[in-house]
Amino acid sequence: MFSAGGSVTNRFYYDFWDRYEPDEYANGFFKVNGLPVLMMNGNLDPQTPLYLGTEVHRHLVAGTSPTSVTFELVDLAVHCTMANSPVDNSDVPCGLQMMLSWLGSGLQAVNTTCLAHLLPVDWEGTTPDTQDLSTEMFGVPDLWQL
Repeated sequence: MFSAGGSVTNRFYYDFWDRYEPDEYANGFFKVNGLPVLMMNGNLDPQTPLYLGTEVHRHLVAGTSPTSVTFELVDLAVHCTMANSPVDNSDVPCGLQMMLSWLGSGLQAVNTTCLAHLLPVDWEGTTPDTQDLSTEMFGVPDLWQL
């Protein structure tokens, strides 16, 4: 695993960050009081693993009207599902398509047809996008010939 850049900088700030005693809201779940919520979680998200996303969804549904909380699982998506869910039929990621459809419906419905068009993960590193990212991160276009 590697970090794309902020870890060293963030560690520097840790020593200077104000500390505080946890209050009654620490480690708790917020209530949405019937307000519409769209949750999206990728099943390859290392920062918000699926078990955490479903746990938050369960708590939100328990604290409000279940119909006001929509949960969409986005297969093969990583963190920031709205931007990291590429499809084969559009330049607009699936997560963004779903959010825009939800907003356009007055927060009532999500068009999930893009889920059928999600691109597979390029584990072999053969697509130009993967090769460009490999070059940016590792200095070589071939992921496996470092």
